Amino acid sequence: MRNNSLGRLRSLKEAGAVLRATITSLCYRRSDKQFSGVQISVFDQDDTLIDDDGCFVAFRELGLKRKPEKLMGQGIFVAIGDLQLHGPRGKRFTFSRIEAVKRRMADLQAQIGAVIEAVVVAIVANGVLADIGNHIVGKVSTAELSSLPQSPRQLVAVGDRIEVKLLGVCGENITLSRRQVFEHSAR
Repeated sequence: MRNNSLGRLRSLKEAGAVLRATITSLCYRRSDKQFSGVQISVFDQDDTLIDDDGCFVAFRELGLKRKPEKLMGQGIFVAIGDLQLHGPRGKRFTFSRIEAVKRRMADLQAQIGAVIEAVVVAIVANGVLADIGNHIVGKVSTAELSSLPQSPRQLVAVGDRIEVKLLGVCGENITLSRRQVFEHSAR
């Protein structure tokens, strides 16, 4: 890990930052070929690459239910852990996806009831998925899209900016409503 990367990560850790990362490779233990974690490229809040050499998330810190093979190229959020010495490569920080999710969800709990802007990122069978900022995706069910019984594709398209109300946060699930925004503004 380069010194300038170490310094940037140290200051972001002190600020309690949650960073975006992309999984670049899967890691397996040599002794028994068991999945041990993933190598990541880490980006700051402005999507500027901080480090793509030696950043590792251990399996126990991933908290993912998917098979390792399906992780390649996936974007995840990570919190910066402790600085550790790591063999001949020198120092490196530990990273945790589990801690990042806890921090993000705690921040959102304080905003329940707020109306926020979101961008539709996918249309699914029973609603839409919308990015509410910083790559946090919540779900607007079909019933919460409109008071009219229409399919999601008739109401929105991928890339549309919509106003939604944050209804709840449970684990990693974020519930949003577009209908309640309309009902409130009609009063």
